Amino acid sequence: MNRLINLFYKIIPNKNDNFYLYILKLKYINKMNGKLRINQPDGSYERYWGQIHNNMANGQGKSKNRTYQYDGQFLNNQKHGYGIYHGEYEEYSGEWKHNLYHGYGKVSGRLGYGDCYTGEWVNGQRHGFGRCVYESEGPASHIYIGEWKHNRRNGYGIYKIEEYDYDYNDTDLTATPTENYTLHAKYSGQWENDQKTGVFTFYKRGEITTIKY
Repeated sequence: MNRLINLFYKIIPNKNDNFYLYILKLKYINKMNGKLRINQPDGSYERYWGQIHNNMANGQGKSKNRTYQYDGQFLNNQKHGYGIYHGEYEEYSGEWKHNLYHGYGKVSGRLGYGDCYTGEWVNGQRHGFGRCVYESEGPASHIYIGEWKHNRRNGYGIYKIEEYDYDYNDTDLTATPTENYTLHAKYSGQWENDQKTGVFTFYKRGEITTIKY
């Protein structure tokens, strides 16, 4: 844009006359950046600030409503491209397609809600290869790494249970979890429709066995 302004400065008859520059800004800049309201199918709406083309959000911008905000790319009033979403219960950073998670991205729960997933998405669903850390109230961490289909574990995958090490205080008999963890158990094999199927290799505390499902 600055290059275009400099070019206009070279051709206007009077460099002290800002009328032509004003017309340039009115014609181009105001159409490139601005504010608008994006109505949603459920009757809600988002307030948008950013690049505008054809009276719609197109390009880089920000939008928000009462429950979430988004900073990223838009196409015809839809989240499309790369963007970061901060919602009431989850956060997502990654690729979008027509308002849905699509491509590669990471989603995590907020305020104790939900799990953390990093991997491939198709039309808003976990689909392809990804890693999911499941929400757990205990000292163990449950992790799945493998293939997904329509939001369910499907194909080859590894399910791990990791227990955190603790520092014990003999004075007040308390235990504080450390950043170190020990592998407690691991399943590896085929999954179908979110369930283990066939023969799985099971590892627990140094011992390896096979289990048939």
